[in-house]
Amino acid sequence: MHDCERRYLEIGCGSGKRNNCTWLAKQGWFGLAIDRKVKRLKAFRDFCAVEGLHNVQILAMPAERKSAIAFAEAMPDPDVFSIDIDSIDWHVAKSMTDVGFRPKIAVCEYNAAFGDRPVTVAYGYPFDRPRGLKHIYFGASVAAWRRLWEPLGYRFVTVESSGINCFFVRADAVDLVAVDRVAWLPWSECAGLTAATGLAAEARWALVKYMALQTV
Repeated sequence: MHDCERRYLEIGCGSGKRNNCTWLAKQGWFGLAIDRKVKRLKAFRDFCAVEGLHNVQILAMPAERKSAIAFAEAMPDPDVFSIDIDSIDWHVAKSMTDVGFRPKIAVCEYNAAFGDRPVTVAYGYPFDRPRGLKHIYFGASVAAWRRLWEPLGYRFVTVESSGINCFFVRADAVDLVAVDRVAWLPWSECAGLTAATGLAAEARWALVKYMALQTV
């Protein structure tokens, strides 16, 4: 398969400068990039124009359960799926997989504060985050993501050392990833959030463990 035939779906693309899939677009992949904030998407469009990236379709759409079917139907089996919306990520992805969404590779932001507990924030849209917990109350744990993807036939590959994303590969596409050469990490603290909050993972957990969480 040539690069121009590769496809990715990214939910939570931001301005395109600090996301997961812009590098793929620069390699010629076709991308469907989604975000709910018009200001971010304008910046992304401007960025694509400067970079000459005409292979990215950018959509303004809220990431919620109601949108999940539209996301899944727009690109049901992309080579790479990325989700990073700092909120109800697990619920959106679960709703997509419920209707048959099966990417070859899934890249999912996780919340290091949740440790090895199989939990996600409770579903709610618009997502309600208490003041002062912007970098603390969001998303799902690695364990929660594993409970979503592994029963569907995906292999958990690793998390990145910076403690932001975890990676899964579909069993029949494992040849796309040199999984046996990856320095496997089951979990890693997020240094960026530690710096932003001044709190280590367990201290962040202490602030959120009595909030609306769902065990999966």
